[in-house]
Amino acid sequence: MNDGLVLTKIKDHLRVTWDYQDDDIKDMIAEGKDYIEGIAGPTDFNSVGLAFYLLKNYCRYNWSGSGMYFEQYYRSDLLKLQLKNAVTFRRSFE
Repeated sequence: MNDGLVLTKIKDHLRVTWDYQDDDIKDMIAEGKDYIEGIAGPTDFNSVGLAFYLLKNYCRYNWSGSGMYFEQYYRSDLLKLQLKNAVTFRRSFE
């Protein structure tokens, strides 16, 4: 999934139909990727799955001004992603 498609999917999730805040949303996406990778390690956000699900919801929480609650409500999913990434990383060395 390229950056334009990620932006489109996140905007759809946020129900944003205008373009004048695209730079703000792009910044939020980059911040979300960094935040999630800080917890779960290197992550592939380019496919539909747990990582992209978490990114969409990170953006939704921040868009609505409730970013401080994201980790609390998605802790178990962040841990699942962390374990998944650890297994993938380990397999790359076998």
